[in-house]
Amino acid sequence: AGVRGGAVRGQRSARRVAARAKDDNLFDSLLDGLEAGRKQRRWYGAPSKEEAKAIAAEKQSLAESARAATVTRERDAAARGDAVLVVGSESEAGAAAVTALVVRRANVAVLVRDEGAAAEAFGPYITTFAGSVGDGALLGKALLNAGAKAVVTTDPSSALAVARRMTTLIPAFEERGAAAPAVIALNAEPTGLGALLPFGDSRAEDEAAAADACAAAGVPFVSLRVGALVGGAAAAAEARGRNVVAAPGRGLSPGGATLEDAAAALTFAADEDDFDMGVALWNVSVEGDECVLSAAS
Repeated sequence: AGVRGGAVRGQRSARRVAARAKDDNLFDSLLDGLEAGRKQRRWYGAPSKEEAKAIAAEKQSLAESARAATVTRERDAAARGDAVLVVGSESEAGAAAVTALVVRRANVAVLVRDEGAAAEAFGPYITTFAGSVGDGALLGKALLNAGAKAVVTTDPSSALAVARRMTTLIPAFEERGAAAPAVIALNAEPTGLGALLPFGDSRAEDEAAAADACAAAGVPFVSLRVGALVGGAAAAAEARGRNVVAAPGRGLSPGGATLEDAAAALTFAADEDDFDMGVALWNVSVEGDECVLSAAS
């Protein structure tokens, strides 16, 4: 009897809740149907029933779009791997890029001539591949086995070598069901003796050729033009407090960047999920506490 009485009381409670909900809906309908009710809603800032439905539908649509974008990014990342392969890590810019990626806790792989020296310099935080950008066989092995989503190079000529090698590896990537990694190049003006070399500056030609090779292979290509890097301990200290931002429409000229800014920009382009790979040429500029990446004209 006690159980039956409890069940009856539960049914009555459920009916009362349903009745209150029905009354509330009826009250809302009456309130919306009265001019005074609509004025009261506007007075207190409350939306009408139709407005509330529209707001809820918009929120749901935005949430579904965000979920779809997340699923797409995760699927693409799984297909191409999540590592960043740095080519030329023995150079000053390359070592700075590796350090910045490690600090960011990215999955880092490096192509180096001396694996022991690289392991000693960076410890267990990197995966090493023996070789150099000039050795096509070893470069290809690193590109295929690093599980990289992006390859970082520290000059346009290295980017060109990587891009040309990549074109021959597309069938191998397709056979593995993986996407070929994007190629990201640093394009800094030569300084010191490099600026005085008699055969001239081939950065523009190499950059254009690398872009063409990547386009032919269907591989994203990004070049970061930084101008002449600013040196000095004070400039380096200031760079450590700067944030990297992508602002394609700012239209800034490259300049003011330090080695640390260049490394941060490379890291941002290689490891930021939302970075726009559809823009191939970027200028890297310093404005106050920001390192700004804007689309090059």
